[in-house]
Amino acid sequence: MTAIFVSKAIAPIFAVIALASIVIELSRHRNYLAKELVQWMPLALIYLLGLVSLVWSVSPGDSRHILIPLLFTFVGGAALIISSSRVVPGTSRFFESSIVLGAILGAIVLIVEIASPLLLTEFLYKSVLGRPILINYSFVNFIKPGAVIAAMYSWPVAIVLWKSGFRHLVWIYLLGVTVLVYFSGSNTAFVGMLVGILALSAGYFLRNFKRFVFSVLLVGGILTAPILPNLIPDAGVLIDKYPSLPDSVYPRVFIWKSAAKYISEDILLGKGLNSSRTLTSESDRVKIGSNESIQRVVEPIPLHPHSAILQIWMEFGLLGAAVLSLFMLTVMKKMSESTRRGAVAGLGFACIMSMAGMAFVANNIWQSWWQAALWLNAAFLVSALSKCKESSPN
Repeated sequence: MTAIFVSKAIAPIFAVIALASIVIELSRHRNYLAKELVQWMPLALIYLLGLVSLVWSVSPGDSRHILIPLLFTFVGGAALIISSSRVVPGTSRFFESSIVLGAILGAIVLIVEIASPLLLTEFLYKSVLGRPILINYSFVNFIKPGAVIAAMYSWPVAIVLWKSGFRHLVWIYLLGVTVLVYFSGSNTAFVGMLVGILALSAGYFLRNFKRFVFSVLLVGGILTAPILPNLIPDAGVLIDKYPSLPDSVYPRVFIWKSAAKYISEDILLGKGLNSSRTLTSESDRVKIGSNESIQRVVEPIPLHPHSAILQIWMEFGLLGAAVLSLFMLTVMKKMSESTRRGAVAGLGFACIMSMAGMAFVANNIWQSWWQAALWLNAAFLVSALSKCKESSPN
């Protein structure tokens, strides 16, 4: 179920909801929508950079291929978040109940898929595609989208629980989701939960300095991203000395180091939008590790660098990293203005840091299910915060 529904259907669902948001906002609040969209200029700059990168792209065909879908994704996502910030007072309780109910149903599905394993996915494969699935080393790949979304979704749910008075339940719920994604085998989701919980804990001590400290960490991480892989031992050294690490660590380290080399070739402007998918092929695969019994065969850049931040650097260079930093500073500013309640603000910042943590270590930033998950979760977060007591108009 996670294999078919999450990775295939979440993007169309997002598209329908986003289109409905655009229509509603244009029909009811046309002037307000135009005013709000002005605040999304950093996002517009990212798209404009992608458009202009056609001039120097090493793969202009791949760059053109996603320009129109990306435009609708960005505009639709912005409209969805604007709509989410203005939920009608009488329906806010319904939305909050739906968010919690969705979390419960999603957790049940994920537990069944992990424990069975993939019972629902196998049923859907046979019913929809007419063929069985092969449950082998790719088990985590089937589970990963659902686990990642569970990790993202946990933070808006935690805000709703806190606002509803179930404050002790918040920590139990977050720890429960962390355990669940750990058993899913998705290191990306697990890292996201750990980063979020650490940010939430740190936020208790940072108090009024949360925005400043988290902004420095985010921007610092973005701007130094190409340097960080060089601080990690080579993948071959890791696999020889520490063969019991999770299997995904070794190829990922090799890919990150390869990405850093490609970034250094065009450090100012990068290689163009969506060009990372064409830089290498299977013929470039190499063996890592000296022990043949535990060697891995890895392609330097298999479609993307398995880090959304490194992908921005690879495709847009330093200019893209600067624009992304500006966008994240805008997001942090909006988060700081959304509520004066310390605990709720802490959960909001934890949500942003959790999603950023996952973006640093995995995913193709232009992948449809990942984009849809980011925008929908941002909308859930805004909706959870918008009716918060003592919140500001923003």
